[in-house]
Amino acid sequence: ATASVVVPEMLAAGQTPAQAGETTGEGRLITSATMLQKARCQLVITAHMHAYRYDAPTRERKWAQLVGGGPEMIKGQGFPTLIEGRVEGQGKARQLRITVHNIRTGEIQDKFRFDAR
Repeated sequence: ATASVVVPEMLAAGQTPAQAGETTGEGRLITSATMLQKARCQLVITAHMHAYRYDAPTRERKWAQLVGGGPEMIKGQGFPTLIEGRVEGQGKARQLRITVHNIRTGEIQDKFRFDAR
């Protein structure tokens, strides 16, 4: 299933990781880097890769990217994740706070904070 959530100037979510100009095997454009840049997106959250990872912004891709982990509960083969997001504050003081939970261990894997632009 594909989820899509947008918090203006902060977040976009989808099924597969976004790379500038990347296409799927069927030749369809996964995402428009131009559209995300114009929207001043700071974070893209995706799934489908079955392994947790965080990609920091780059010169070509101005947004951070968070990829959720897969269903494996066997030690050493990755771990499922719960990605929790919360917007706190108002106006220019808004912050998107992300907490990544490792479901296998019950521990917090990562925390991220994004300020409103």
